[in-house]
Amino acid sequence: MKNPPALSINQVVTVYLLPPPQLSPYQTPSKLSFRLRPSPSPGCSSAGMHTDHYTQEMAENVDRISDLIDPILVLVLSSLPSKHAVRTSVLSKRWRHLWAEIPYLDFEESLFIDNQIPPPPCITSLPWLMHVRNEGRRRFVAFVHRMLLLYKGKTIFRFRLRFCYDGEHVNNITQWIGFAIAKQVQELDLDFSGAGLAQDSRTGYRRYELPNYLFCYTSCSVLKLNFCQFKPFSFKIFSLLRMLSLIRIELSSELLLRVLTNCSVLETLHLEKCHGLSHLKISDSNLRLESLRIHDCRPLSQGVDICAPKLRSFKYFGHIVRFGPEKMLSLHEVSLDFGLQTLLYDQDQKLGKLLLHLDHVRVMSVCSYLIQVLPAEGQCLPTPLCNLRHLTLNTMLDNHELPGISFLLRSSPKLQSLSIELGLGREIKGYNPPRMDMSLVGGDYWQSEEQPFGCILNHLEFVRINWFTGAENEISLARYIVKNAMALKKMIIHICQDSTLDEINSMTSRLSREILDCPKASPVAELLIN
Repeated sequence: MKNPPALSINQVVTVYLLPPPQLSPYQTPSKLSFRLRPSPSPGCSSAGMHTDHYTQEMAENVDRISDLIDPILVLVLSSLPSKHAVRTSVLSKRWRHLWAEIPYLDFEESLFIDNQIPPPPCITSLPWLMHVRNEGRRRFVAFVHRMLLLYKGKTIFRFRLRFCYDGEHVNNITQWIGFAIAKQVQELDLDFSGAGLAQDSRTGYRRYELPNYLFCYTSCSVLKLNFCQFKPFSFKIFSLLRMLSLIRIELSSELLLRVLTNCSVLETLHLEKCHGLSHLKISDSNLRLESLRIHDCRPLSQGVDICAPKLRSFKYFGHIVRFGPEKMLSLHEVSLDFGLQTLLYDQDQKLGKLLLHLDHVRVMSVCSYLIQVLPAEGQCLPTPLCNLRHLTLNTMLDNHELPGISFLLRSSPKLQSLSIELGLGREIKGYNPPRMDMSLVGGDYWQSEEQPFGCILNHLEFVRINWFTGAENEISLARYIVKNAMALKKMIIHICQDSTLDEINSMTSRLSREILDCPKASPVAELLIN
């Protein structure tokens, strides 16, 4: 048998991990790549380090990875999906049972289903896809059952399950959850949506009904549920929760209120596509809530009322609803995205009042809809956002949005950082911004401003523009900032990734001509094109 070739420093080594035959009949080996780098000898600087010793070790086929202690190796395996972690058992005797002690279990059904396998000539595509899915599901269920049977860890830190529930395998799922609870799991993440496929009733997927004993468990700190029947008969599980995420859950306002009442130490709440919520009210002054995210929850016909004295981050995505926030001095970051709103809302004038409640926020992200309707409030907010340091504009930089951008810049006198996310906008049907001369576009609009905004003139230090396409309004705004921002240190322009090579060359040439070569107000400004 020939000796293996010597390995050199910085050589990329690829190891193919074959499946353990005792667990499941995998056909395709997974691949693990790493680069060999020398470590400095004690007392030697890296600049003058000699690599002869390490080259000799490589020539002698020294296994440096196995020199690591077991806890480090277990930690490495914990970062892999459980399917791949188990495959490392074939590396050597020492690796054979390491996977059985990892505290992070991650089971994902999609890793067992290969939809790219072409059907035999005699079978049509749809029956073949169903066959592939059913075979993958059978292997997945057998794998999870076998791995939990051989598991040797005393406790589980995180248990993550991704499974397209169609009414079958109820007993298996219930046993898996029970196993995690018996191992004192701290983070429980259950997703039965099939990566969103469950939204389509034609797939036959249905919400999994959580077992009653789950809600009596009291050692869970993180609970994430997706596409489940959420009907807790007991609220013990919520007593020590620090993080709660509910996605695609039928959730009434009354039930949510009862849950929050029992979440005395909750710090993070994420609600996404939870239908049935008519009123979202958070008003417990003792609540420790620090982060709240609401994403497309409906109908919220009675609005959103928040009074959480420790709240630091609030993110909202959905239709325009009534907001009744109390002034929360701890609030640091706010994101408002009304991307689902296509028609003018009859209470848009209240959005300006909403911003007045946020005058202490330091980081803010606003959507195209908000940008377009704000000029109805006047030239700027009556009380400026003096604490705002970073502003993100999700915009098309359409002519309809220019007055709103001026409104926000004029209302943010101490702004230091500006991010512009291009392409994330939508024109409101039948809406014309007030007091706007539609003949003023691009550079003409910015030149029409009587004087530069205070933030641009004195405080703006960093600007990032993403998905740049080279449109006239984009170039005009960038040029306006460069010409007037006296404190500017860096502007980064990321060209749209969908552009062709010729388009990129054309944009780069134009940017160099119209922005990089234009007079700069700041002598230290650095302009980068990515």
